[in-house]
Amino acid sequence: MRDHPRNAFIPRPIGRDEAETYFKFVAEVERGTFVSIFDGRTEYRIAETVSSEVRPGHQGGVYVCDSLLNLLSMGPLPSSSLNIDAPWAVVRLVGWGARMNYDSFGNSKICIDNVIPVQFIPFPASAKVRFLRRCRRMHAEAQRRRQGGVDMRRGGRLALEPTPEETQEIHRDWRRMLVAMEAADG
Repeated sequence: MRDHPRNAFIPRPIGRDEAETYFKFVAEVERGTFVSIFDGRTEYRIAETVSSEVRPGHQGGVYVCDSLLNLLSMGPLPSSSLNIDAPWAVVRLVGWGARMNYDSFGNSKICIDNVIPVQFIPFPASAKVRFLRRCRRMHAEAQRRRQGGVDMRRGGRLALEPTPEETQEIHRDWRRMLVAMEAADG
């Protein structure tokens, strides 16, 4: 049983006690300049707040995951993402405010009002290749299901999960990223 229903809007007061840790992929477009992989414009800087009001239907908010493992397990990125080819990093964020859960592909993708980046860790190119290969496979499977008449909005997307081999790769990348984060923490 989920804590919150799928796509539920959960208003939360803004305050220090309600802040939680989240994770997100970002693109490094210039040395030390990190932007949204999706829109190519939203910039993320250490200790600077990024705000976007959460609205239903993917119409606002900052998209994050509630754990590093969920981030690495995430399903396909939007096909219109502008910075797929740039080097990536994982940003650890503190987030607060209203939020909406989008439980797709078995992970916890969350849209939240406010985030503050606290750490950037380079995402290894080899891990990015594996992630994008999995995304392409999942996207092709979704297309195949749509052509076969499966309504992807009514649970068909939830069946798109990593293969056992991909799950092993995700866990290896997760352990490597945890080590990198600990090393960066000093």
